[in-house]
Amino acid sequence: MTKYHFKARNLSNKKIYTGYLNTSSNEDLKNILLSHNLHLITSYKVIENNIFLYEYKLTNQDILTLCERLYMMIKSGISLKEAIDKASASFISNKILSIRLEEISKELEKGTSIKKALDKYKNYFPKYFKTMFSLIESTGLVSLILKDLIKYYKSKIKFDKKLKSSLFYPITLFSFAVIIFIFLMFEIIPSFENIFNSMNVNIPLITKIILNASLYIRSNYLNILAIVCSIILFVIILSKTKKCKYNISKFKIKHSLFKSFFITNVTLEFTRILKTMIDSGIDIKSSLNKTINLLSNEYLKDELYISLKEVERGCALDQALDSIGIFPKLFISTISISQESHSISYSLNTLIDVYDDERLNLLDKFTQLVEPISMIFISLIVIVVIVSIYLPLFSIFDGLII
Repeated sequence: MTKYHFKARNLSNKKIYTGYLNTSSNEDLKNILLSHNLHLITSYKVIENNIFLYEYKLTNQDILTLCERLYMMIKSGISLKEAIDKASASFISNKILSIRLEEISKELEKGTSIKKALDKYKNYFPKYFKTMFSLIESTGLVSLILKDLIKYYKSKIKFDKKLKSSLFYPITLFSFAVIIFIFLMFEIIPSFENIFNSMNVNIPLITKIILNASLYIRSNYLNILAIVCSIILFVIILSKTKKCKYNISKFKIKHSLFKSFFITNVTLEFTRILKTMIDSGIDIKSSLNKTINLLSNEYLKDELYISLKEVERGCALDQALDSIGIFPKLFISTISISQESHSISYSLNTLIDVYDDERLNLLDKFTQLVEPISMIFISLIVIVVIVSIYLPLFSIFDGLII
């Protein structure tokens, strides 16, 4: 099978779709698209080791919709394969997902495992979704796992919307500040510079610094722009490395100004995954191992492997988790009590609700803190520039009075 990138037009509404499909030939690709009422415009074979290759990912909203539809169909009494078939036909507006689901259904019909069928699409389905959905095969708990997935993606979508809303004001304010700064450097300051030079005014040190900075920026703005772009590109590439991810993850939890927020976030992530694993009937050691592999924080993953070894030696789960010194006391004490009462699933579910609310509250506090700090920072920059311009003007006025 060869991977093709394609561009196709819907024959009904003329909408353009792009995506990737694994087929034996370009003709086969054309026939598959035509069966979905899509006319192939262009296509090319994908080179898998191309570092610039970007594959479209399924959005959280699409995954939530998919899980909700599958859950509703499973509850009505049909099999998972039938549910996938019906879900495929229901995604009229998302042709790529419809085709993917149809291909998965065909793989399941051949006897392919759910895990292998999903793994064919490395980046299209998120790792969390693929791992959790694959548990259906080993546990048979279709409704339970889909219900947990629905709860997870509803929470994630709600949080992402709130985060974007919280960041909108600081980003807008910063963008506005950049525009003002450029306007001052390129338009306002040069005008005053000409006035000061023509009148031979004694210029204060702060004004000289601002004037020289303006002159340098105007003379070398292309070089400055190239350097800034290079730094941004370097940071992006560096952030992809394993060592950098580890150090950033450690900084967030150990030294960040907002470490309480990041600790709450990783605790919620860990609790949610572990709860689904335990509900699926997996033993505590395997559940912990699978949970660690799904975590996004590299530093926490390394620390939790130490806890896993402690559990394997016979140590209690709460003691093993407490030994790494990351999780909140409430989390540890709740795990400890739940072990004694054999109600760990119920306790984890309660903790999910608690930390979900706490994360949103901390995000609100973060927003309330960032907004005034951003305003003060930008105001200081504008005030320094204005004062540096007006100081020589006072000398001019004094000279005129004399």
